[in-house]
Amino acid sequence: MMNFRHRLAWLVASSICIAACSSEAPDAVDEGDGSNATEQEIESAAAFSCSGTVGTKVPKDGNYYITAFGCWIDAKGHAHGDSGDNCIPACLSQLRSKGICSKSWSGKTCEQKLTWFTADAARYGCGSRVKITNKKNGKAAVAVVIDQGPACRVERSVKKAVLDASGRVNRYLFGEDKGAVDRALVHVEVVSNKAKLGPVKKSGLVEMEDGTEDNMRADEAEMDSEAQDEAIGQAVPAEASAE
Repeated sequence: MMNFRHRLAWLVASSICIAACSSEAPDAVDEGDGSNATEQEIESAAAFSCSGTVGTKVPKDGNYYITAFGCWIDAKGHAHGDSGDNCIPACLSQLRSKGICSKSWSGKTCEQKLTWFTADAARYGCGSRVKITNKKNGKAAVAVVIDQGPACRVERSVKKAVLDASGRVNRYLFGEDKGAVDRALVHVEVVSNKAKLGPVKKSGLVEMEDGTEDNMRADEAEMDSEAQDEAIGQAVPAEASAE
């Protein structure tokens, strides 16, 4: 049995150890591609929820894990398909009515002609344009929203919002197609509907279709009111193309 002096010394030593151990920083969480999650990203993942068929709320930090889908054309003109996708975008009728795709084009042709495209219409609205940035290397591209998805079950599996984008977007930003399990982190922001599709210059300024440059967000300039309605799920049924 310890005497009083020994017990007091043991208690003091234990207190010092507890204080020292509790002050150690927690291990970083792997975010994929060799990067680590910030405290804000860890908090965001902990607070993530997607309870419907597809996600409808834009993440406050604008961050997603990117995945690849659809039919597209690479820089050499070679066509690429997708065995897991029918290449018929849920937004096809809206894309035709807005003149983004010709009324004579099939869904597959529409995707191939655009090439730089993404899903997530329930969050951003059919026909909206977004700037997608690889947070690790700084590469960015503008893509047009053409489809729904991915399904909430995909997002729940990684506890984070997921952005389906064409293989052309994936390979430009990361050099290869990505899946949700890769946890390839991108930042997404809405840009003008007049923004030119494709790579963004190193300056970060988005080029317009008329050749001018602009770094303003669409909500600071001219976001299409119809696209805003669609973004909250009023125009395209969420079940239309959830993968």
